[in-house]
Amino acid sequence: MKNLLSEKAVNTIKDILQIELLKRGILAPIKRIEEVESRSGDRYISFETEKFQTTPVIFKSLIVENFNSWIQKIEGGYVVVIKVHYSYEHFGGGSNGCLLFNFQCNVSEDGEYVGDVRIF
Repeated sequence: MKNLLSEKAVNTIKDILQIELLKRGILAPIKRIEEVESRSGDRYISFETEKFQTTPVIFKSLIVENFNSWIQKIEGGYVVVIKVHYSYEHFGGGSNGCLLFNFQCNVSEDGEYVGDVRIF
């Protein structure tokens, strides 16, 4: 299936997410971001950062990724929503996480222009 968003729009979203992570003191680069299709046929943005650590080290590893995401068709384009999630692995082997922030933007119908960005 053809992507709804252009590579330019996905890269713009990546840049905005990376800046928001930096504002929160997370220096891990986003290593993967892509538009994917779920088994039900819905489209969404999937991404993840490289694994990173804190100082002092309190977890075995940490990663930031999308916990939930969707792309919804609206008049004149698309709404992209990403729930940005912080996941960590304990030294004992378990894992957990929490919501960092929600990201929302509008993308033009041709999939090129990203605007109306909201972080909440």
